[in-house]
Amino acid sequence: MLEISNNRVILNGKETINVEEIGYALLDYAENLPNNQNVTDFAFLVDRNDVVDRFTKYLSDNAFRNTLERRNLIELLVTMNDFSAKDFVNQAMQLKASYPTCYNFLTVCVDAKILSASPKNYKFINS
Repeated sequence: MLEISNNRVILNGKETINVEEIGYALLDYAENLPNNQNVTDFAFLVDRNDVVDRFTKYLSDNAFRNTLERRNLIELLVTMNDFSAKDFVNQAMQLKASYPTCYNFLTVCVDAKILSASPKNYKFINS
């Protein structure tokens, strides 16, 4: 299992800087993807803690409440990579988030410089 957290690479629970081990872990991950998942869908490349921290800081700096619904949506967001608004809304609505809430949330994430928006897709912005 490969994880990136606080600018450190964790492989099977141990920190590593060995690029060969990291490369093999990426290849193993790509080989074991379900048929419906694209090889470019490396959601683990997003530093979850960094994204959540930046989002929380943006909310507090701009006098927004950090609601349970927002926390659920940010947790969903960090599992996605290079997605359309429609993809996000479809998954968020399964969490009982309303249609307008989903789009407002994406706008807040763009304003917080967590996501960049192109005409059809959203991508994470590295901090």
